[in-house]
Amino acid sequence: MKCEVCGNILKSNRDLLEHLKTAHSTDPISYFANHPTAEKFCSKCKLSLPITNFLSDKSNNYGYRTQCIECMKPGGANRKCPICNRVFKWSAVINHMKLEHGIPPIDGFNLQLKEKYCPNCKKVKDLNCFAKLQDPEKVYFSWCNDCNLDRNIKRNVADNEFDLFQYLVTRLAFSDKCFICNISHDESMEKYAEPLHIDHMKSFAKGGALSLDNTILLCRTCNLMKGTKGLGEFLSESGSTALIIESKLNKLADIQRWAEVELKRVLKRNMYKKFPNNPINSDS
Repeated sequence: MKCEVCGNILKSNRDLLEHLKTAHSTDPISYFANHPTAEKFCSKCKLSLPITNFLSDKSNNYGYRTQCIECMKPGGANRKCPICNRVFKWSAVINHMKLEHGIPPIDGFNLQLKEKYCPNCKKVKDLNCFAKLQDPEKVYFSWCNDCNLDRNIKRNVADNEFDLFQYLVTRLAFSDKCFICNISHDESMEKYAEPLHIDHMKSFAKGGALSLDNTILLCRTCNLMKGTKGLGEFLSESGSTALIIESKLNKLADIQRWAEVELKRVLKRNMYKKFPNNPINSDS
């Protein structure tokens, strides 16, 4: 590892720390800020790599993580920022370009990256392989069209028992309003030209099937923002306090219990009309 100031060869990060302090009266954080192509040793692979291959860490004396990004997440999909060449995971590079370089996500994709990584098939594909969203922050759907089609086919098969009764009872249980932002069905139709979404609480990707004890009514924006996160996790990341989260989860549990009781009542009433003499309809 070579000192970018004087050209001295250094054998370890500790040597770099001491050398910068005694020879140049500076610290690694200032050194790397002034010399973005300078190198640092990875504590795991022991390679001397450009500082752009390390994630920032303000709590560290060097200002960066001790391990390079590949050692931290081996085999992951990395992408260099086309502006500063800093290495990120695909899921973080767009946010970095927005925060550090002032490039809106839509320009980050269309003008800079011109491609996207699908976390399901783990391939980098052209942007035309992804569904475009109206959300200016997300811009494109996370999974590619092929993977999303396969998921929807499997999901429809898994959810095929969620019938019209369950659909209507769910909407009634949530008062036809988004559980997170409280937007109504009519407002959703006016704003997004689509009804509220009946979504999985435990996502289909994590094994959750569509059932009354695993549903939540959300608008398009809240559904996209929540993604595959649990409600508690999503509310926490959105800044809600522990007390608010507990209250919302308790309210959701009450809604789901009411929906199950109401569905049984509706089905029993329907069954009684069809087969009034069936013993199952007796209250005894």
